[in-house]
Amino acid sequence: MSAAQAITRDALRDYILSRVPVIGLATPELGPPLLLQASSGPDGHLIRLGYGVSDDPAGPHISVLTQVSQRMPLAYIVSPARSALSYERGRIFERAGVDEPENDVTNTVSSHLLINERRLAARVRYEAQLWAAQATIPRDLVPTHTSPRERAITVAISRGVPVEDVTLALEFDLRPAWEAYESRRSALASPGDRREAPLPDGLDALTDLIASTVAQRRSESAPNRPQRRSASELRDEWEAAVRTQMRYAGQPREEASEAIMMLVSQLGELAASVGWWREAGDAATAESIRYTVFASAVRSDVAQRIWTKRHRVDSEHSAWLEAWEQWYASMPPGA
Repeated sequence: MSAAQAITRDALRDYILSRVPVIGLATPELGPPLLLQASSGPDGHLIRLGYGVSDDPAGPHISVLTQVSQRMPLAYIVSPARSALSYERGRIFERAGVDEPENDVTNTVSSHLLINERRLAARVRYEAQLWAAQATIPRDLVPTHTSPRERAITVAISRGVPVEDVTLALEFDLRPAWEAYESRRSALASPGDRREAPLPDGLDALTDLIASTVAQRRSESAPNRPQRRSASELRDEWEAAVRTQMRYAGQPREEASEAIMMLVSQLGELAASVGWWREAGDAATAESIRYTVFASAVRSDVAQRIWTKRHRVDSEHSAWLEAWEQWYASMPPGA
C-alpha cells in the first residue's frame, strides 16, 4: 500500500469513527469483532461488525450494524431490520454457499436491547431461524460531529443466539479490527495471495448465477423441488460472478461482491413476484446486468435505483414492483 493510500484509508476511518457511535457485542462472548463493512457517503455512514462462527448457517454468529443517516419517515422504523436480514442471507451465501430464500412468514414484536447497560426500546423482526433487533441510539452516546438532523440506529442480527441473551456496548478501540479488515481486503485483491481461477470470458458467469438463483426461488414451493447444489458448486458459481464484476466494472472485490448480491437478490425477488418472468425474464436480466456492470442507461433505471435503496421505507417495495410492471407494459413489440 502506498503512503497516499494509507493516508486516505486512515482519513476515512477517522472520518467515520468521528460520526458513528460504534456499537459492538458485549455478551455472549464470541471472540473479537471482525469488521465486515465500513462506508461513508452523502446518505450517511455505517459500520458492521461480526462475531462468532462466520461460515455456519447454524451459528452462533451475531453481527451488529451501526448506521447514521438523515432522519426518515416513521415507516423507516422497521425497515433497517429487514434490510439487515437480507444482507445476512447474502453474507452466508457468499461464506458458506447456502442459499436462504426470503421468508414470507415474518413476525415483528416490541422488545428491548441493552446497550451500555441501558434498556432501550427495540423492534425485533423474526424470519425463519434469524432475527434482527433495531433500536435508536440515545443522543448522548452519539459523537459530537454527528449532525443533529441525523439519526443513529443499531441493528443486531443473530444466528443461533436468543435475543434475550444478547447485550451490546460501545466499541472504543476499533483499530485492531480495522487493520485486520484492511489486511484482508489487500490479500483478497492480490492475485499472488490466492489460487485464482482463469478470468471468465464474457458475462456468462453472471447469467448462470442469476439463472440458478431464479430457478431455486421459483421452485421453493414446487412439489418436485430440485436437489440443492453443493456448497462447493455455489461458491465456485459465486466466485466466477464476482470476478466477472471485478473485471468489467473495475471494482475491488468487496464492492463487486456487494454489487452481485444486489443484482442476484433483485432478480430472484422479481422472478418470484411477477407473472411475466418466463416471457420477459431474459430481457430484465440483460438490462439489470448492463446497469450493474457497465452503469448503462436502461429502460428499467427507475426500478434499479429503487432497489439500490430498498427497504428504507416499507412502501418502496411496492414502488419497485410497480416500476417493473410499467417497464414490462411498455416493452417494444417483439423485444
